[in-house]
Amino acid sequence: MGNLITKKGKKKESTAPVLNILEAVVKINDPVFRAVGDVITKYDGSTFTVEKPHISCEMEVVDTGPNKKGDIGTTWYERFYYPETEKGSGEYENRPGTKIGNLTTARYGEGFWEDGDAVLKAGDLEGFTFVCRLKPKTEFGGTKVTGTCVDHDTIEALPGQEEELSDEEEADMEAALGKSKKG
Repeated sequence: MGNLITKKGKKKESTAPVLNILEAVVKINDPVFRAVGDVITKYDGSTFTVEKPHISCEMEVVDTGPNKKGDIGTTWYERFYYPETEKGSGEYENRPGTKIGNLTTARYGEGFWEDGDAVLKAGDLEGFTFVCRLKPKTEFGGTKVTGTCVDHDTIEALPGQEEELSDEEEADMEAALGKSKKG
């Protein structure tokens, strides 16, 4: 009988980039809404169940200040979580002042919060670019750096990029919301 050899597996290291950029223009790619209970299959074939609703997406650095131009084109994965209405309630919402809320304001403008029926749609985020600070992401409750994350307090729409709707698009939207103007 041969000798039994035990090898320790390599410690899993994150390959996520670690960026620290005071002001970056970033773009959202491939946004997907994940609901509580969704089962996700990872690249290695293992699965996990989503516990908190969120929008999962790939982020890309589009522009930076002069000292960080080498980071343009860098990508990483980000999740924009919906916070609970009350801790432990199991009910989630999008609200101003949170990471997903600030992203929503940057995408749709301040008026979004005035319409109680308005909903952030993951599809509306495809290709959306905004300004923010990027900082190193640490593991939950710890100090180990695991990648990059968007600083939620710094999310802003790009100046002059507010989306204007044509008269026809506005009429279609109002008709869909049951607020048709009769002229």
